[in-house]
Amino acid sequence: MGVAERMVQPGTFDVDAFMAFLESRPEKEKWQLVDGVAQRIMTPPLLTHQRIGVNLLMALNQALGAKRSDLLAYYEAGVRLPDRRDFQPEPDILVLPAIPPTGHWTENFLLVAEILSPSNDREKIDRKVELYAEGPDNLHILVVSQDAVKVVHRARSAGWRPDELGEEDRLLLPEFGFDVAVLDLYRGTKLAGPGPAGG
Repeated sequence: MGVAERMVQPGTFDVDAFMAFLESRPEKEKWQLVDGVAQRIMTPPLLTHQRIGVNLLMALNQALGAKRSDLLAYYEAGVRLPDRRDFQPEPDILVLPAIPPTGHWTENFLLVAEILSPSNDREKIDRKVELYAEGPDNLHILVVSQDAVKVVHRARSAGWRPDELGEEDRLLLPEFGFDVAVLDLYRGTKLAGPGPAGG
């Protein structure tokens, strides 16, 4: 996500107060709620960020279409946790049931992916990752760099242990029939280099 700024207001929000707060803000503003603190997303995603997100979204939906037609990948939807009232971020990419609940958020996510920029606050990302792991249906967490060919993959089946993948590696998500070269996620960016992957 882009640079987040702590809201200048005493106290913290629960998700209901956060949603009421969002209704009072201009539509062009983007906010997320982490540990009861509303954080404004200050900068729109860079083109590299968007390209990586589209590549991941398309690759996920292609794999899901072949193996798990009951699931779809989505871009920037809110997530919540059943037992927490102070958490509603918007990951870059999510895997959800193909017919999700109506509204702007869900508790039924099976994968979340955050695409990082150099200005991301490492502590905030680490906290979000910790909370994403509490999702009862969640199977995978991806943290994708946008300034290097690097994906940190955490899987529930591996106890959420981080596995750092680089340009020679493949990203495997067996529950989704997903097997993609990490470098392919960077197709169309300078990081992929010249040739078919670099565009």
